[in-house]
Amino acid sequence: MKKLFHTLITILLVSFNSEAQAVDLSLPVCFRDNMVLQRNKNVAIWGESNDGNEITVQFNGQMKTTTVTAGKWKLYLDPMPANEEEKSLIVETYNGENLIKSVTINGILVGDVYLASGQSNMFSHLKHYLDEGEEIINNPLIRFYDLPPLKEYGAEFKNGGPESWTKCADENYAQQYSATAYYFAKNLQPVVDVPIGIIKCAVGATPVEAWMSEETILSIPGMEPLMDRKYDPDLRDFKEPTILYDQMITPLLPYTLSGVIWYQGEGNTQDRIGGGEDYNKLFPAMITQWRSDFENEALPFFFVQLAAFGGFDSTSLVRSNQDEWCIVREAQLNTLELENTGMAIAIDLGEQFNIHPRTKKEVGRRLSLLARKHIYNEDIVESGPIYSELEIVNDTMIIHFEHTGTHLMLAKGTSELVGFEIASDDGNYVEANAVIVGKTVEVSGVDNPKYVRYAWKNWPEYDSVFVNLCNSAGLPASPFRVATI
Repeated sequence: MKKLFHTLITILLVSFNSEAQAVDLSLPVCFRDNMVLQRNKNVAIWGESNDGNEITVQFNGQMKTTTVTAGKWKLYLDPMPANEEEKSLIVETYNGENLIKSVTINGILVGDVYLASGQSNMFSHLKHYLDEGEEIINNPLIRFYDLPPLKEYGAEFKNGGPESWTKCADENYAQQYSATAYYFAKNLQPVVDVPIGIIKCAVGATPVEAWMSEETILSIPGMEPLMDRKYDPDLRDFKEPTILYDQMITPLLPYTLSGVIWYQGEGNTQDRIGGGEDYNKLFPAMITQWRSDFENEALPFFFVQLAAFGGFDSTSLVRSNQDEWCIVREAQLNTLELENTGMAIAIDLGEQFNIHPRTKKEVGRRLSLLARKHIYNEDIVESGPIYSELEIVNDTMIIHFEHTGTHLMLAKGTSELVGFEIASDDGNYVEANAVIVGKTVEVSGVDNPKYVRYAWKNWPEYDSVFVNLCNSAGLPASPFRVATI
């Protein structure tokens, strides 16, 4: 009887292991018809199959082979120029001479691929942001793939994804595009004249730590307590640290990309571990990790600085007298210290009581300016003014900026510069006298000035005038603060 029992267990284990290992051939969720592969780089192709099987990949006259190890395989296509002619990718797995399975992906273009990620302002659907009478462009050289987010609280992530990438504008899907990503691609593709692929991987109300690995979080001094939140029953699933990295980023790795566009930060404006001050550590660490994961240490990363926001209704306007959003904006500004990053300044694009402003068209355009400058080397003004240097002459602070264009100026419809505050040793800020002098701003108002700041409010309005410093391209200046002691 005992021997029979052991025999049955052995049979069950062999059967279980055989089923577990029976992966003839699988490809990443985003490898679908109508996809876009990255031009001018070695292109990663990967998946799963049974150990020892041989994998062959054929595309655009190339054939590559590799062997499956530990159930996984990966190889690289040689760099290819952009190609608007649709091609097929054929992936086959062999056991010796025997063909086990073949997969063909049709309609593939070669161009530039961007990952569009973040929280709700990246996720939000285009249908909510179209102007009255505005039609979605019909441009099949722009392709979108939306990685499905969580279902509902307590549920697992959706299995699989769309059966194919969608061409812009596929009327069955077009209004579901990310509005921010759509306007980014709409502005970019006609200028660079190559196919553009967008992979959307975004979930509303998520903090940055949800998009990071546990290893990276634990490598940041002081951030260890964040991991206590991973199984916090008071959190919705998608707010847990690491969950979106594990479930949504990992399946994409290491898709070969041209760059990343990112719109997030609202989820880290709380006074807690992982709040605004900690964003100074978390956000750069996430960028660095993603660059490693996507096998490109110089991967361009363009992000949106938080827009102005006063609260969800008139009773919460007190938020504008606090600086929680200012701290995150400052952390985003500090992140520009990383190479190959760019920031779309959006301080002027907010709505006082709407955390999802309708200004996605301009946000997308400003992100496209960053790509055009940093990736495609266009001679354009790609950013609003950013503080660079301070000098003090007598009791006047002279503030220098980068990205001024030919000069600094006021936003249209305004007549007097607002938003600058100044303080002496006591740190008590007062509204400053501020004037534009060429490419600088001269600020005064106290004896022996030591501190100066600009637009340092969640909702930076001063005497019914909104902050209004711009460059010659009409792009707004980033909020900032600086101290001389």
